[in-house]
Amino acid sequence: MSETGAVIKNYNGYYYVSTPNGRVTACKVRGRLKKTRFSLLTGDKVVFVSAVNGEGSIEEILPRKNCLLRPAVANIDQLVLVFASRQPDLNQGVLDRFLILAEQAKIPIVLCFSKVDLLDDTADILPIKQKYQNIGYEALLLSSDNGDGLAELQNLLVGKITVFAGLSGAGKSTLLNALYPGLQLTTGSVSEKIGRGRHTTRYSELIAVGGAYIVDTPGFSLNDMAGFTEYEIRDAFPEFSQYAAGCKFSTCLHLSEPSCAVKAALTEGLIDKERYQNYLDILAEAKGRRS
Repeated sequence: MSETGAVIKNYNGYYYVSTPNGRVTACKVRGRLKKTRFSLLTGDKVVFVSAVNGEGSIEEILPRKNCLLRPAVANIDQLVLVFASRQPDLNQGVLDRFLILAEQAKIPIVLCFSKVDLLDDTADILPIKQKYQNIGYEALLLSSDNGDGLAELQNLLVGKITVFAGLSGAGKSTLLNALYPGLQLTTGSVSEKIGRGRHTTRYSELIAVGGAYIVDTPGFSLNDMAGFTEYEIRDAFPEFSQYAAGCKFSTCLHLSEPSCAVKAALTEGLIDKERYQNYLDILAEAKGRRS
């Protein structure tokens, strides 16, 4: 008899499927589906059949409501991007690059600045937090050690499927362990030599905990941005959109085109200059990859 469930993990050639009653079955892809070019991700809803030996066979992949390819997860409600305030120090250029990756998925974003207890003065991070809130992002200051912001974040997770992502070393797994002590996710330290964390999460897994589903994913890589067009990068800066309708050309990239309403807003101080400079740098990198 066929059943419906959600893929909670893809590991060692098996897709682990959880049914509504919480039973998990290790499945392989078999039959006619295996003969097609299929895409099967953590979070996908599937139809499967259990064999006598307890191993399941996935027969059908049900339609997705959304899909995040970097990292690869389907059917999620929100994306929590975690960036360290210290160790490693916050790099807003890198942050803006990863917000582009997140924006491409068209999924609500919660921006978390972790390790605020390591700052000499938390007031140093407040202008950055406010900047991203002004753009429209939910932004939180967090500390896994002293508990700052954890209750606020936990309230945002209840009843939702949430992907946690960010650079290695940002403290994602440590944060999740602080939110849900029973998880006991493996954590890693930041290398003093390279200033980055070592990858501790090896695959994406959907975990049911505390009235929520969370996904701890492997850290992002800057290589994930390869292939984005100039227009995809432009459209991933949401603060441009409210002014772009006033540009003379619909193809305006807000560089040196005449009658650019976004450049006018920049001059008037309505768009953050550092964000705009990061946009220019990212555009230049994209053009350089294709030259």
